[in-house]
Amino acid sequence: MKSHRERSLRELYETDPERADAIVFGRRSEPNRRGFLQGAGLAAFGAAVGGSIPFSSSMPAGLVPAALAQSAPAGGAAPKGPQFLNFPGKDTGLVVLGDRPLVAETPEHLLDDATTPTSKFFIRNNGVTPDAATNADAWSIRIEGAVDKPLDIAVGELKSRFQQQTYRMVLECVKADAKFTGHFGGDMHLSGDPAKDALSRGMPIDKAMEQHTLVAFAMNGEPLGNIHGGPVRLIVPGWPGSLSSKWLKRILLRATPHDGQGMGGTSYRVPVVPIVPGSNDDGKSFRDLTSMPLRSIITSPANGTRLPAGTREIALRGAAWDGDTGVGAIDVSIDFGQTWQKVALGTLKNRYDWIRWTHTLTLPSNGYFEVWVRATDQNGVMQPMVAANWNPQGYGGNPINRVAVLVA
Repeated sequence: MKSHRERSLRELYETDPERADAIVFGRRSEPNRRGFLQGAGLAAFGAAVGGSIPFSSSMPAGLVPAALAQSAPAGGAAPKGPQFLNFPGKDTGLVVLGDRPLVAETPEHLLDDATTPTSKFFIRNNGVTPDAATNADAWSIRIEGAVDKPLDIAVGELKSRFQQQTYRMVLECVKADAKFTGHFGGDMHLSGDPAKDALSRGMPIDKAMEQHTLVAFAMNGEPLGNIHGGPVRLIVPGWPGSLSSKWLKRILLRATPHDGQGMGGTSYRVPVVPIVPGSNDDGKSFRDLTSMPLRSIITSPANGTRLPAGTREIALRGAAWDGDTGVGAIDVSIDFGQTWQKVALGTLKNRYDWIRWTHTLTLPSNGYFEVWVRATDQNGVMQPMVAANWNPQGYGGNPINRVAVLVA
């Protein structure tokens, strides 16, 4: 006789959130479905998240709880836990997304410092990391293309000939006909083919000449580490991090947009007109992703925090940033977006810095709470509740950030 094991609601939310939602809120065909929890559904949901839900009447149907939200692997198997980074000089809390090329992201709760330490800074590679330079000052960059005379300049010359600038910035980079740039790094394509570039992106010359776009050889007061593009890289704040070329070797000035690896098609591009999710689009009608969308995060407390019974205040901290517009306001909610509270904003050190924020939340009781944060830019544009403008590569998604907190 074949045994059958019923999955718990927690397991269902981890592997089949639509079915879990139908069980909790009722059948999807019900014409009077209002999207609120009651009776057995409320009890099951409370058991899954570990406590009562004071604002259950405001919880929208279809929302996967922050306490349970995680991706399940193909085939419906139980989700694997995160794989943490083991790399010299890096925090062991960084989560590995891929090892060839090496990509590791920084969870929100590790971004609680005013300035992110190098040990907590994310790693994003596209090719094979080159060996560390034995003499950083001798590393040379060639500037050519739409110029009167090609120029080779060493890092040591950059330090001695040009005024050095220090900015705190966020990374989520002639001739009259020089309208665009193309950048080339020293990393090799994963195939090992020397004729292929691992990544070669470019930008309009106006962005390249903007005062905060830098050729950087230091980070947090120290020489730029090899894993972060040292001895020298581009920093193009407010725009996709792929423009901030690492191990910079060559800058090509062009009359037309760059056509290197990582340009055109759907690569770092988004639709001009919304397309059907899941469609196979060639990107001919797409535009390059330039100024990054508005983002805000909660850096403390961390998602899944458990606090002692009787706790009635939570000290919140977080950060917000965007591309070129600037952050105007930040609000938080603990009742699933029914009401919002404004937070206290810090000050920017310079343009393209992130803005830190703080707030003290008052809780009505013990139980399960979700803390949501939403930013508004200086033009009045707010972060969406869910990612909008679907595109094949997933670029530009900026839904609100939320963390689960359990008091009891």
